[in-house]
Amino acid sequence: MVFPSGGSAGLIVLICMLVVLLSGHARAGECVCSDMSSQRRALGSRRSIKFSDAVVRGVDYKRLATKRHRRHIAKSETENNNCEAEQVHISPGNSIDSMFVSYTSNSFKSEVYYSHREADVLNDAHSQLTATGTHRAYAEQYYIIGNLVDPGMGEPIQTSEYIRELEDTTAWAYDKDTGERWANWYNVTEMFYKFGQYNNPYMVYQSPLVHAVELTGLSSGVTYYYRVADSCTVFQFTMPRFTLSDTSKSQESLFPFSFGMIGDIGLTNVSMMTFSALEALESDAVLIVGDLSYSDGWMNTWDSFGRAIQSLGSQTPLMTTGGNHELQSGENWVSYQLRYLTPYSGSGSPDPVYWGREMGPVHVIALNSYAAYSNTSIQYRWLENYLSTHVNRDRTPWVVVMMHTPLYHSNTVHWKEGELMRLAMEPLLYAYGVDVVLSGHLHAYERTEPVYDNSLDPCGMTHLILGDGGNYEGEATPWRIENTSTGAPVWSSFRESSFGVGSIVIVNSTHAQFSWHRHACGSSSSDAYYMNFSDSCFSPEDNSEHAMETSDSTWIVRPDSITCPNRHTTTGYTPTSSTSSGNDDDSDGLSSTAVALIAVCCILGILCLTLAGVIVYLYKKIRVKGSSDGTDLLQVKS
Repeated sequence: MVFPSGGSAGLIVLICMLVVLLSGHARAGECVCSDMSSQRRALGSRRSIKFSDAVVRGVDYKRLATKRHRRHIAKSETENNNCEAEQVHISPGNSIDSMFVSYTSNSFKSEVYYSHREADVLNDAHSQLTATGTHRAYAEQYYIIGNLVDPGMGEPIQTSEYIRELEDTTAWAYDKDTGERWANWYNVTEMFYKFGQYNNPYMVYQSPLVHAVELTGLSSGVTYYYRVADSCTVFQFTMPRFTLSDTSKSQESLFPFSFGMIGDIGLTNVSMMTFSALEALESDAVLIVGDLSYSDGWMNTWDSFGRAIQSLGSQTPLMTTGGNHELQSGENWVSYQLRYLTPYSGSGSPDPVYWGREMGPVHVIALNSYAAYSNTSIQYRWLENYLSTHVNRDRTPWVVVMMHTPLYHSNTVHWKEGELMRLAMEPLLYAYGVDVVLSGHLHAYERTEPVYDNSLDPCGMTHLILGDGGNYEGEATPWRIENTSTGAPVWSSFRESSFGVGSIVIVNSTHAQFSWHRHACGSSSSDAYYMNFSDSCFSPEDNSEHAMETSDSTWIVRPDSITCPNRHTTTGYTPTSSTSSGNDDDSDGLSSTAVALIAVCCILGILCLTLAGVIVYLYKKIRVKGSSDGTDLLQVKS
């Protein structure tokens, strides 16, 4: 329409249309996200498993797991050769719709660029989102232990001669003119097993910058593509399914939901098979029960471990708690807590090592085996409050607790180390009906029947000990022999001193299938660095009744509320989503309410301008007619 009053009205119309289109840009993204979310069952088709008592879920651990990453082709990055970020991994964030991204680099820029459209990130499109985080660096004294140069399994990380050369300062700690020795002059003739000298700069580790960024406002079941600052790789992950609704239909959409499970990993060739096995599972998340890198004071190992776990951790959320190897030998949680983020803040915990979070139909709770746990301790009081206020069985019928030290196991190694924690915390865990307790520490695999207070109890907890990740200390043997038909305690169902990974698939609110698969054993051969990868292997001194078994599988069934009312203890808790400009639904533009208001204002403005144009047009026409016949119709005659 062309208005007689000129082009101003038309210009205003064009401006209004442009504003609506620009502000609606984010809403187009929302539509795509909503559509992708509604097709979550299709995205989860790779988890379609036929469950029956006669079928055991098998995984081909020998195949190379798919690496779902692509090189970034942004010219600005590749021209500057600015692709040095590494050790990328993700972990569930503080809210149900957020995800942490952690990585290392030498840049002070802590940013992650992400979108549910791969092309946005590959092409640095304006529509990709940017999340900003923080970065920290740290320095620590090296601590030298024997396993660094003479491990129980696997190749040595360093040589004793190399360590001795670092400790010896006679080549430089003196005045070149006078020969006077400095205060940090040390003549070291053999390697010491201890802390390095604080005033020897070669015995101090300097970390790279460790970045922590939280992506918020993510949509359930949607695949996101992301790139960290100073990286030339585009990674991807699928946001684990969640719902803010408590309806049964919404909860049913979360099944099946799966976890990979492991502990005590390290960096041997067995550890590398563990990474591949976990990646091949394509689980919704991986639970790691402590003792990740086995740095043990040689902090460079944290960097090597971060590179090794990147392929798995950059696409599958890692949920961790700490073990003794994150604490001892000068570690004191420093490297672990900066590099492997936990949702402790979102669960009201004062300690990053213990926390709680909903994951699909499961409430996962981590505990710290090396913090005080008596009924007056901070950890115990936090746990009691959390269980009584945050576990809603209508939302998460399953409760899994993980810690490093087992409360139950039947090996001679680490025997009864967790007994005081069991006496303090088992009654609380039982009262709130915890279904599964996952632990490590013992370098072997063991599964119990539901147990409480050392007796079989259908309302008790199933304990899964998975400290068989493959670290350099080797397997734990022998097993204790009890006065039973199998030699194992009555509550012990399966035990083996070898290496593998576990997996649990939550099928529905009452049934879960757990499986364990072996991929290596210990060996007596030093030529093989005490590792055996044969399918028919068994570890020396493994005196268990299952030493030759390659797998274990069982159904874990939640009893009904009449049989076990403790397993149905619940609250009315419902989590809240995050509110952030990084929300994929509302970013890059205004909210839907604001867009609607702008549209209404523009329409009203157009109507007013149209009416004004008509009035002006009629006025001019009347004036022209009045002038032609010598009268002015708008004049009032006296």
